[in-house]
Amino acid sequence: MVANYSCLLGIAPMRPGLGMNDMTFVCNKGYTFQFLTQPDAIYFMIHHKLPEPICWPNRVRYTEKDAERVAAKFADHPITETLVFGDLWRSRIRGHLISLEEGVLEHFFFGRTVLIGDAAHKVGLCLRAMDYAFVPW
Repeated sequence: MVANYSCLLGIAPMRPGLGMNDMTFVCNKGYTFQFLTQPDAIYFMIHHKLPEPICWPNRVRYTEKDAERVAAKFADHPITETLVFGDLWRSRIRGHLISLEEGVLEHFFFGRTVLIGDAAHKVGLCLRAMDYAFVPW
């Protein structure tokens, strides 16, 4: 297992001017923003590339200070014309920084158990398929 990315994730109170059931997905070089809005909350995830991969058996346990450091790096990033990420982070209900381990198995089965779909392969952080996922038929 190796971690090339970490993820700053959390929940913040809903803000006026945002859609009630929207998903915003923005890909950049080295980091990706994802925001999901619901009537009572905004769920956010920022995937960002680590400076160096972290390989098993090493594992990082991030602290609140680590999360604050990463949030400060993206604080000025605009979400809308009037809202930046730092505003969400300061008003968050909760927020954490986690590492995203990845691995490729030699076998996708054991006995009668078989892994398929998203359980069996890495889902990329910025999928072009997202462009087609919401096409009305």
